[in-house]
Amino acid sequence: MAPKEKILIWGIFIAGLVLNGNGESPDIHDGTVHTEREKTLIRGSLGILTCRFSGSPYAVFWKKGHDIWTSPTLIQWTPEDKITGPRYDDGSCDMDENYSLIIKSVNHTDRGRFICLVSNEDGILVDDYTDVTVSDDALEMESSVTLPLKQTGRVPCQVNIRPRKVSWFGSRNEMLVFIDLSKDSIVIGGTGYKDGLFHITGEYSLVIYNVKIQQEGLYFCVVTDYDTGVTYQDDSLLTVIGTFLSRSFAFPYATKVL
Repeated sequence: MAPKEKILIWGIFIAGLVLNGNGESPDIHDGTVHTEREKTLIRGSLGILTCRFSGSPYAVFWKKGHDIWTSPTLIQWTPEDKITGPRYDDGSCDMDENYSLIIKSVNHTDRGRFICLVSNEDGILVDDYTDVTVSDDALEMESSVTLPLKQTGRVPCQVNIRPRKVSWFGSRNEMLVFIDLSKDSIVIGGTGYKDGLFHITGEYSLVIYNVKIQQEGLYFCVVTDYDTGVTYQDDSLLTVIGTFLSRSFAFPYATKVL
């Protein structure tokens, strides 16, 4: 940590002790900061690390490393200077109104531990961390899947990010089933789900009941990132055992390529 930064943090602490004696400062009410302990970000895409706490902060620091004192500060917020720091100055990071760290284009060097350090005018320093993994793919699917006729089968979709919503589409752009995780309770819907033909597993794979020959074709898994709202998709070609797929299909809107 640079000497100037140490002075800033200790200055916040000492000033807080003085203000606390006058009873004029706000408080981080539960004395804790809440972050996601583990998170996967996608290379080349927007990444957001959340930092939640109660009360009004006197300063917020985002650091990279395992120690709040020795780890370098990437970006910081104070009422006087607003947002400063090397990752803010070079344009690679920002901080939103909720003090979340915004990484504008994630790369593999962003792997590791990020610390959110918060101080209020009482001199309280509280922190939490997020261990970040960087992946090239938000979701992964097999290029082709074979299922037996008149049986229950699954089309796998491995989701590597925290999803807000996962939707499954058929080759004619019909939404078969979706799961919405953005609300207080999980919502599952879709035409195929309501008709009892399709379901979705807890790992977001598509379940097909009583597999039929006419269900051969492309199946698309569309995933929306919980924090950024960025949408990703991939597809699998389904073949039913003992049949021949005589034509191919194209998804009616373009796949997002990172």
